[in-house]
Amino acid sequence: MLKRLLVLGMGLGLALMTTSCGPKKPILVITPKQPAPSVTLAPPPRKSRALMALVEQARVSEDVTDILPAFDVFILGDDPVLRDEARYRRVQVMLEKHVPGAYREAQIVLTELPGHALAPYARYWLARWWAEQDDHERALQELEGVLRHPALTAELAERALSLGASSSQRVEASEAVAWLLTAASLDVSRREDWLRLASRRINADDLPPLHERGDVDPALLAELDVQLARRFLIQGRMDLVSRIDDWLAGLPAPEAWRRQVHSWTSGVSRAARIGVLLPLTGTYARYGRAALRGMRMALAEGQEQAVLRIEDTGGDPGRCVTAYERLHEENVDIIVGPLLKSSAEALAGHLHGDIPVIALTNAVDLAGNSPALFVHTLSPLAQAQFIAAYALEHGAHRFAVLELDRPGSRQEGDRFAQMLAAMGGEVLDTLVLPADEIDVRDRLRELKMRTDDEMRLADLDEELSIFLPEAALEPRVPTMLDALYLAMPGRRVALIAGQLAYSDLTGISLFGSSLWDDGHLLDDRGRYLTRARFARPAQDASVESRLRELRFLYRQVWGKEQPSKLSLLAYDTARLAIVVAGRLGLSGRQAIRALHDQTGFPAVTGEVTFDAHGAGQKRMIMYRIIDGELMPAS
Repeated sequence: MLKRLLVLGMGLGLALMTTSCGPKKPILVITPKQPAPSVTLAPPPRKSRALMALVEQARVSEDVTDILPAFDVFILGDDPVLRDEARYRRVQVMLEKHVPGAYREAQIVLTELPGHALAPYARYWLARWWAEQDDHERALQELEGVLRHPALTAELAERALSLGASSSQRVEASEAVAWLLTAASLDVSRREDWLRLASRRINADDLPPLHERGDVDPALLAELDVQLARRFLIQGRMDLVSRIDDWLAGLPAPEAWRRQVHSWTSGVSRAARIGVLLPLTGTYARYGRAALRGMRMALAEGQEQAVLRIEDTGGDPGRCVTAYERLHEENVDIIVGPLLKSSAEALAGHLHGDIPVIALTNAVDLAGNSPALFVHTLSPLAQAQFIAAYALEHGAHRFAVLELDRPGSRQEGDRFAQMLAAMGGEVLDTLVLPADEIDVRDRLRELKMRTDDEMRLADLDEELSIFLPEAALEPRVPTMLDALYLAMPGRRVALIAGQLAYSDLTGISLFGSSLWDDGHLLDDRGRYLTRARFARPAQDASVESRLRELRFLYRQVWGKEQPSKLSLLAYDTARLAIVVAGRLGLSGRQAIRALHDQTGFPAVTGEVTFDAHGAGQKRMIMYRIIDGELMPAS
């Protein structure tokens, strides 16, 4: 696809961040590296204030019919600089608003003004236009033109690579891998991340052609092979690990890589000793038993030997600490649990630091209390970082948060606000809605009034009156908001979305967590949710068949319809522990380092990677609604 044009050391515009527990601990924000191109990139294009005022007005307007002719005033004017920019800005608005004829107009302008500073931007707008129509192959083709253009800027290259990362997940594996390998060769600061994405898309049948065709950088291929070998080892695909071991012999790989992969080919594993801290009696016993059933399903697969050393905490923090000390004296490899936040809080201050503990609590902030403490959860609190990063990447910086008057909803909204602020965004307002109130239009109107951007309206009036004195444009009062975050289930989202239009909160994006995925988001076929995006755990194609097998096993043993989410989370956590302690043969601090490996661990509840503090981050995908159906978003 793309040829190597430059080497960019950039972070794709996402600040990677993690948090530690407690109000006195600051949020750690790791900022992306600055671009370090091997060729000279063009400076940012100059922008006309008048033309950008028109673009901004178009963005907040539902109908741009009266705005497009305003560009013609500049196109027909005497200033050649303004004339050419106006043609591109008109194309920008047409593509962003999906005006009929936008593609044809863009092709004409690009043909007549190919060397203009906005030409690569127009190709990026086209790529985004194709992606919004789910034609991601065409989007990647346009992005190729972006990166090849001599007027490419550092900022545009960052945006193009980011869009390419998203579109590559929606095309055939061969197309995706080609793009991701190219990105790995261009973006040296995130090379490992690009290769990690490529390793997730490669099929076993694609490996021989990839090694035989000869057009992939051998050093890049060697690094990819090591990631693939680890992934196949975790999956138990020892035949593929052996093949990779053979391929590495002919590639310029460091000797340490070769030794590591060769050691994996033996397939020898030891019995993992897994400690268990769960409330099996008392108030929370049913939750503890559900988790234990999930762990026993993991052992029942019989691929590796493992021993569970089970301790009943009874839901009591003191008993939890005492039980932990017993497991530590027995020198288990990894401990799964506790389940309750109070027990995890009590335990955090007593960890010795030489045995990893994977808690199943929703309190993700606790992970920062000890290097040995990890948190694996399905809570939307753990999704806030991903959603905030996605929103900022797509231009949504200023938010209002809508919460229900319930503890879980308030915690989710507050967590998102915390993550957004840490990454450079801003929450302008928080609206707490009564949990049982259906009609909230008056409250939404008050929110709109509190976030009206009177200054921006005055600036638009001034710009348009100076440059277009005869244009009959009446700008509506714009809001300062770029988006809303709705910390609530999909049923309430569907009800509130229809009320936003009555409150003049239109033309802004809506974001939410996997709580939206409750089966009710499409109650009205998503009529008012065309600008909505929500997170869902990413699932490989093999997960659905694996889930069917687990449900069948669960019914056979316990006679229930299907395992709970907690049972599946515990199953995944036990499988993870067995892989690290059994298949990889690690314990103690080596096991702790292995859990931090950013390649991640496959799981039926969504692939998990533990961040710098030990908080489990599920590999997520944003979804949107198209023609009444849920589809992956760009």
